[in-house]
Amino acid sequence: MGTTPPPPNLKVAISAFDHDVRLWDDNAKTLDSAEKAATALAIDSKDFGLAELFGLAEKYSQVQQMVVARCGEGRDEFRNVAANLIAAKNAYLLQEERVGIDVSNIK
Repeated sequence: MGTTPPPPNLKVAISAFDHDVRLWDDNAKTLDSAEKAATALAIDSKDFGLAELFGLAEKYSQVQQMVVARCGEGRDEFRNVAANLIAAKNAYLLQEERVGIDVSNIK
């Protein structure tokens, strides 16, 4: 059994996978940068002056830590989506290879 050239729609589908992976990965990088920036926004309680008497430093710290955590969680989820898209693309290509489609120029 020989190999068959890939149909044009296969190249389009794989290109769409690659495009989506880049989008999710780029957004993961953005959230990673946001997490680092938010981490750097920690403020010592003494810098709050009299506002510390009202618990402002503690509230600020809680919000800052929540933003850091959500950015990290979002980054990880975006990376998971990108990884799942790559796995789906690879499974799709493997299936095409199994039925004799030449995918060597698509990967």
